[in-house]
Amino acid sequence: MDYISALEICSHMLSAVKHISANRSNGIYISVMHHLD
Repeated sequence: MDYISALEICSHMLSAVKHISANRSNGIYISVMHHLD
């Protein structure tokens, strides 16, 4: 496994983690707003 493919895999993992955490925080925000209504 060469260096460039390792970097690509790391960047894909990071973007996936960012996407998941963003979706999770949006879900929490939406549920909080529903409770406040």
